[in-house]
Amino acid sequence: MSTPENRLPGPASMEAVLRDAWDAFHPGHPAPLGWLTHTVARLHDHFHTHQLVPPTTAAFPTVDEQIAALRRRVWQTLRDAAADGVDPDHADDILRTLDLPTLARRWQVRLTLPVTIRGHRHEPR
Repeated sequence: MSTPENRLPGPASMEAVLRDAWDAFHPGHPAPLGWLTHTVARLHDHFHTHQLVPPTTAAFPTVDEQIAALRRRVWQTLRDAAADGVDPDHADDILRTLDLPTLARRWQVRLTLPVTIRGHRHEPR
């Protein structure tokens, strides 16, 4: 059975946080009459109206979505590592082992081409 002595303290109330903030910025000065009640009510209204995702509709990703996200993250991490100097062949070996697409490769090729320029002499008319 739970007794008051063995309960963990919960998070501080908004009132306690605001009271501590007031005391930190205005030591020794009492808060204006009604300030605490008014501020707490405004904050509650703000959080209630600006809640981005209602808690009842927030869905936890499925296992398949989590695995897909993990695979994307592994691929991106190995791509970034190869760009930072890790041997791309080793990164590709890991990707093949995990049945992920290998890294795109870019090669630079230097070509030397002979160029012949023939000029036409323009005759004055």
